[in-house]
Amino acid sequence: MTGGEYFNLSEVYSELNEKYFERKLPLSIMWFGSKTRKARRRRILGAYDGRQKLIRIHRILDNPSIPRYFFAYVVFHEMLHHVFPPKKIFRKGWKIHHEKFKDAEKKFQDYALAKNWEKNHRNLFFNQ
Repeated sequence: MTGGEYFNLSEVYSELNEKYFERKLPLSIMWFGSKTRKARRRRILGAYDGRQKLIRIHRILDNPSIPRYFFAYVVFHEMLHHVFPPKKIFRKGWKIHHEKFKDAEKKFQDYALAKNWEKNHRNLFFNQ
């Protein structure tokens, strides 16, 4: 089920797939986690499983205080993981958010706005 109380995952995914990826990404998307439980130290807002071609978005984002552009940014970020998989860096392991990934991420229409909102509203996701 992709419909949420405030956001519809399929709808946002489809819009982003059309706008940024020419409808070429063959991914599934679903909710995960508790809508009300805040984290103590770390909060994963989204995740991508390359084997299943599955994006998971945390239910804490299905909230009227979350701007649509920020919600869309999180979905977009996870979609990029399909296009730019982790890179093996010689003697250093895997780099998930490498330069090509970060460059592509900045092409999101509201990138600066979303990053600024995230920085100023972290309290919505964590216990203080």
